[in-house]
Amino acid sequence: MYGHRQFWVPAYFRDLPMGCLLKTTSISESENSFFKRFSRPHFNLVEFMLQYGNALDAQCNQTTRLDYIDSTNVPSPLTELPFEMHAATIYTDSIFKKIQVEIVEASKNCMMIYMSVETNIRVYKVTDRGHRTWTVTNNAEYDLYECQCKLYQRYGILCRHIFFVFKNNDVQLIPEIYIGKRWLKKPLLISVHGSSTSTFQDQTDFFYDDKHNAINKLHTTYYRLVQRVEGSIADINVVIATIEDVENQLFGDGSYVMSVLEKKKSFEELYGVVRPDVIHAHPPNVVKCKGSGSRLPSKMEAAKKAAAKPPRRCGKCHKMVSHDSRNCGKEKSKK
Repeated sequence: MYGHRQFWVPAYFRDLPMGCLLKTTSISESENSFFKRFSRPHFNLVEFMLQYGNALDAQCNQTTRLDYIDSTNVPSPLTELPFEMHAATIYTDSIFKKIQVEIVEASKNCMMIYMSVETNIRVYKVTDRGHRTWTVTNNAEYDLYECQCKLYQRYGILCRHIFFVFKNNDVQLIPEIYIGKRWLKKPLLISVHGSSTSTFQDQTDFFYDDKHNAINKLHTTYYRLVQRVEGSIADINVVIATIEDVENQLFGDGSYVMSVLEKKKSFEELYGVVRPDVIHAHPPNVVKCKGSGSRLPSKMEAAKKAAAKPPRRCGKCHKMVSHDSRNCGKEKSKK
């Protein structure tokens, strides 16, 4: 069993989603890595809250940009299978790349070696690149597929063996029961930001106020404009000049910086108190205690360390020993 320990986890969790094995430590480390880019240990509460808002805005902007790219770009298919193009139109770009690998493997490296039919149940024996045989069961009455590798049960994406059966059965579209809602383009837009398109605008009005919808529309317009002009440097310069003109019309010369007094006033409004002239309470000094100090060695460790020392000549007895002239004769008297 120890020789096959690499198979323990897949064996015991084949029928469960692998996301349930995610430790809280992994989640906290990911959050710490993200927020470290926006915060510092010496920040006070106000500075932390301001940087926390900036972190969320940066995350929303990044998500909005990726959502717009997913909603406008359609990846190029690598096969002629119709369900590959169907997957490209419904899944996000990162998930589609993983599904595309499975579809390509199903098209090039999978082979059926056996098939049996019992009433509405079809059983397929499919081999893959590793020359391993997997059993795929198809319930023709309810259009259900199940593979022995359990990839869909663990990760939520169909495996190459089921895609091969799709190809063999001339399936045009991925069945809706296997699409889910986790990695789709349009539901992701709704759940995170709300979509700016007319199809989903009515649904998002219940969850987002007018300001949030206006910001989403501004982001969408900006990213659409960037994609349209990124092929010409002349168009890019025109867009930059136009945006700078609009900025000057709205905010003057665009060099507005919050003064010290205004910054102090905003801090006082957030705290709800006026800053005193003399501050008596200060944060404690940072003490680095990790790795400081050492434990006391035992008598055995001290004896081994003393025995390992090279002998030296004593100035009193003139012999090559481990003592010096001050301790000469004391060892014998102790004994």
